[in-house]
Amino acid sequence: MLHRAVWPAPWHSENRWVFLTENPSVAAAALNGVPGTVRLLCTVGTPSRTELDAVARLAAAGWRIAVRADFDCAGLALVRAVLATVPQAVVWRMTADDYTASLHPAPFEPGVLDADCLGETPWDPALAAAMRASGRPAYEEALIEELLADLRRAYPSPTTPASTLKMCTKATLGLLTGRDETTTAAVRPPWSS
Repeated sequence: MLHRAVWPAPWHSENRWVFLTENPSVAAAALNGVPGTVRLLCTVGTPSRTELDAVARLAAAGWRIAVRADFDCAGLALVRAVLATVPQAVVWRMTADDYTASLHPAPFEPGVLDADCLGETPWDPALAAAMRASGRPAYEEALIEELLADLRRAYPSPTTPASTLKMCTKATLGLLTGRDETTTAAVRPPWSS
């Protein structure tokens, strides 16, 4: 049972990323389009308290959590709930730029976004502003190729909001890209807060 789940700690040399999505079509695409083992959890909508607690135990065991959802009220609420439960979790392709890219072309009829229920996006305030300005939801399927590329790499996208840009070494970037670099450069690490 999930409420009793105990997660093993990752091996010391193991990639520690676990991806979380709300969308079963992302999980299905990963099953069919990503070779090997993929650490992807799918909540199939809004996660229950039990699911959130299980994800928190996963993080407590040493796993890094990358979360994403649709660009709509429920999706933003899901991301906020995960970040509140697992403060060290990072957003995965959930910036204003990702939202804008998801709008063109939209895989579904766009519909209308209820701006009153959006709330804030503290990881990227520009995201909520862009969504209010557009008035349209956007869906994970619009970024499926990018998401699958991240899953194949087993690291979340190295892009974060411009407000969280930090200086870090290219050696840190090498952790993301698999390349060995030694000089310092401005990069957008996925774990920045």
